[in-house]
Amino acid sequence: MTTLAEPTLFPIPPDGAFPITISRAWLTDVQRTRSGKEVRSAIRAKPARRLEYKATIAESVEITRFMLLWLTAEELLRFDVPVWPDDTDATDFPDDHTITCDTRWREFVAGEKAIIWFDETHCELVTIDIVTDDQITTVDAIVGDWAAYLPAPLLVAPVMTAWLAPPTREQRTPVVEHVTLTFDEELPGVAGIDASIGDAVTPTVDHLLFETIDNGFTGLPGLRYFTINLFAFDAAGMRIREPAVTWAVTATGLLPVTDPSFRQSFPRNRQQCHVEYNGDADATFDVAATVGAVTAHQPIP
Repeated sequence: MTTLAEPTLFPIPPDGAFPITISRAWLTDVQRTRSGKEVRSAIRAKPARRLEYKATIAESVEITRFMLLWLTAEELLRFDVPVWPDDTDATDFPDDHTITCDTRWREFVAGEKAIIWFDETHCELVTIDIVTDDQITTVDAIVGDWAAYLPAPLLVAPVMTAWLAPPTREQRTPVVEHVTLTFDEELPGVAGIDASIGDAVTPTVDHLLFETIDNGFTGLPGLRYFTINLFAFDAAGMRIREPAVTWAVTATGLLPVTDPSFRQSFPRNRQQCHVEYNGDADATFDVAATVGAVTAHQPIP
């Protein structure tokens, strides 16, 4: 079993002399059908973000602590990382649950985190409750007296939980002045890790989705076929990779299933049902797929 600790806040900002890169990746399943068509299916309900920037190695307590941790790392490190391209200026703190700032065109999301940031040692993580165009309301009371910092520049930025790769051999050199940091966002359900902190889990199936990618003639006299893909999702809408599927195909208007004129196979690790049969256009099928406690049916044609 794998247990995850709470992510550590990573408050070191990018060096403004270098560009910041944020990219997004949709995990796409590419399939080629018997007819030669290419079918692309989005596996993630949202894209994973990658944040990359250069940081300056300064002699502060926070940066020194991070460098000791990172330079000796042999595996990925888990952090809460500000999404710096989306930062905005805080202009007021009307009460201990409210931040006045421009949130438009920025990825502040209710239920996720944000950071109030002055510098590496003066910052605070908050959980977002409500977002409007000009305000963020937090779930818990804001601890710091941030209004006292104004009108000094005070930033607010969305935060994502992400994984930082260990340094390269060149980056382990102690005389390096700038280091390039690459953070890959952690998405709920990825690699069998639940959105909550704790043990690795087996995702619970909430609903199934069929996709008929082929239904027609094979090119041989009287021989027809159809192909169906199955996608399983949890309650959060995240696709479950390679669930254990039980298929059942019922034919109407054909000879019994045991007849050689009816053949079925389950390629792609049983995530696909392929049927070939001799019959006319009046033949119909009921294709049932069961994953866990959930069963769904797809009629053909």
